[in-house]
Amino acid sequence: MTINFYPERRGKSSTRKIMVYLREKQAEFQYNPNIKVDTEKWDKNKQRVKRSHQNSLQINNALQNLKIKIDGIYAKYKSEYPLGSFAEFKLYFKEVIQRPNIDIANIEDKNYKPSILLLAAFQEFLESNKNIWKKNTYLGYKYIVSFFYKFQKHVGRDLYLSDINYDFYEKLYDYAVTNQKNSNLTIKNKIKGLHTLLAWAKKKEYIDKEVKNPIKIKAKTTRAIALSKEELSKLFNYKFEDITYSKVRDLFCFACYTAGRYSDVSTFRREHLTNTELRYRSPKTGKYIVVPLQKEAVEIIERYSNEINPLPSFSLDYMNIYLKKICKEVGIDTPTVRESSIGGKITEEVVPKYKMISFHTARRTFATLAVNAGKPPSVVMKITGHSNIATLM
Repeated sequence: MTINFYPERRGKSSTRKIMVYLREKQAEFQYNPNIKVDTEKWDKNKQRVKRSHQNSLQINNALQNLKIKIDGIYAKYKSEYPLGSFAEFKLYFKEVIQRPNIDIANIEDKNYKPSILLLAAFQEFLESNKNIWKKNTYLGYKYIVSFFYKFQKHVGRDLYLSDINYDFYEKLYDYAVTNQKNSNLTIKNKIKGLHTLLAWAKKKEYIDKEVKNPIKIKAKTTRAIALSKEELSKLFNYKFEDITYSKVRDLFCFACYTAGRYSDVSTFRREHLTNTELRYRSPKTGKYIVVPLQKEAVEIIERYSNEINPLPSFSLDYMNIYLKKICKEVGIDTPTVRESSIGGKITEEVVPKYKMISFHTARRTFATLAVNAGKPPSVVMKITGHSNIATLM
């Protein structure tokens, strides 16, 4: 379904009502939210009023809040009536729609500030930074937005920026631990993303003062794993019948031999490679990295010499699923203690090692094997891109 905002097509005055057009395929209906604008200061491409319009901030936020609300109504309709038609949605919509939380008389008051929907603010925040951030930063914030969407659904009502107080943080932490089974480190990262949004919202004058997290969250470090030299060799030399398994293995092993993050290896091009070295600028840190190529890494590249790209390409989720499958087939199944930190409490269980392997295991494997082989930490840090030895270790 698409949602568009257009001024009324007819009228003698330039001040006209904004109409909302809801469309799915060839079906369409209109909704009047009772918001008036000066059409001479309407941006038809952005479907918002221009900054020169009186009280443009309040009006545009009202329209953004309304869009979020309509999206929510449509999502709820599809979950309740998955086979329902768009014509039936029209009737459903007219029953449940409530006008946006805007007093039109107050819009003319320059001191009036409507309460901004949290998800609407997040969406505007994402859009305003989409062409500035690196791809993985943008995807990281989208993940945080999806968390707050679930949290709002759990709360059972729309959340506004004005809702963020001590009670909000208590409920947020309880939901993250109890419902999402998040570690304290994960929760801290989500709250950090929220605070970046709030700092942006203050600059936009959506809120009056800086908001601080009143709850102190201590993140506990759990044990990480790496492949042993024997396990890596076993994986590298294994003959898979499934070609997909072979390609997943090659991408993972290449990262083990070069210390690459997923964001690194997924963007490597042939221009980054010489016969002896890999030279690239890390998308995450912006650092220029030079990696001497081990013979196994060269062999992997040669396997794809007839391809446009030097390495296979898979999504990170796909990689993490299939890594466990291929490592199980290879027999990387040493009983290993897996630690989990939920809400700051660490629990232990013994599992086969393959269950703990993810793509980031490759980076840990490189660092572990390099240090164990006697390479100076300063040399290893130049390859991994770490800024300090404590982080490396």
